[in-house]
Amino acid sequence: MNLLQSTMLGIQEAGFQFIQNLQNMTKQIYETALRQKSQFVNPVEFLIDNGIVIKKMSQERAKQILNVTDKTDLDQHYKQIREQNFISPYLQCKIDCAYQALK
Repeated sequence: MNLLQSTMLGIQEAGFQFIQNLQNMTKQIYETALRQKSQFVNPVEFLIDNGIVIKKMSQERAKQILNVTDKTDLDQHYKQIREQNFISPYLQCKIDCAYQALK
């Protein structure tokens, strides 16, 4: 085996190890989220509690996401949106961020 072949095998092994480490980290994060699921209600609070920084949303962007005007009752509109069962977790997080920005 020459130097080039052994180098290529080393790079390939490092790549496999990186992918395996990434999968393990993802699995640990997911398992932690499942364990803590009963401890939180708001996805935004969960992200903040786990050290994920969330940039505060601008009010204009929040109004676009929630589709509200100045005359809309924010609390009632937010409650109607949250009661819908087909909202994805990502969208729930965005809606919560928008609500917090307008509150």
